[in-house]
Amino acid sequence: MPTTLQSQGFILVLLKEFILSLLSKILVVDDSAPLHQIYQITLVRYKCPVFMALNGQEGLNKLTQNPDINLLIVDMHMPHMNGLEFIKKVKEQEAFKNIPIIAVFSKGQEEEWQEAIQIADGLLKKPFTSTEIHTAVGKIISQAVLELKTAIGSV
Repeated sequence: MPTTLQSQGFILVLLKEFILSLLSKILVVDDSAPLHQIYQITLVRYKCPVFMALNGQEGLNKLTQNPDINLLIVDMHMPHMNGLEFIKKVKEQEAFKNIPIIAVFSKGQEEEWQEAIQIADGLLKKPFTSTEIHTAVGKIISQAVLELKTAIGSV
């Protein structure tokens, strides 16, 4: 018969798996192809498909093709349509306006930070480590769990 400690450990493992399953698909919008590989390797932990787009318009197309994407990681400095424009277009669409977004910045883009802070759910500054990516994603997941607990508590 399992001890209480073993049961709690099992429950924590199940809860962790459930929390990780909150992410069904991730879309990374970044014009740096080498960074796409880093994102793919780092985000494999979340056991969900990770889609890549090289610019904002491609990102909008992938989002439309995959409406169940539930996390966006968006570089703010891209050609054709920058990250801020992309985020604004996403937020204008009813179906996508509640998708959490992590905005990615490079040094020297502090001015854009101020505007993105108002509409993004998380921030990541280049150069970043895999730990920093996980921390940013973890904050998004924690927020989703908090919202879930609040919703359950109000029922």
